Amino acid sequence: MRIVGVVLGAFFVGVLAGVFLLAYRSSQETQKSLPESFADVPAEAKKVYVEVRTRATEAVKHARGSMAEEEEAGLEPDAAQWPETGYAEGVQ
Repeated sequence: MRIVGVVLGAFFVGVLAGVFLLAYRSSQETQKSLPESFADVPAEAKKVYVEVRTRATEAVKHARGSMAEEEEAGLEPDAAQWPETGYAEGVQ
């Protein structure tokens, strides 16, 4: 049971650190004090979520575009890029 307490404690500390980080980020943008910016944490979390999702979507689009260009050029993926995944063994 001690390990469960340690895991829950670590999770709780991580959540508090995330809240503090979002409040700090908001206070830097709005020039408010840190305690005043704790009210902005939900809005800041949503902004971070949208930013991360946008970047991920752009990265996927870029990767798909690169793959399509390689396929059009008749190039095979470089097997040396994926040595640990086993992808190189599966390419025919």
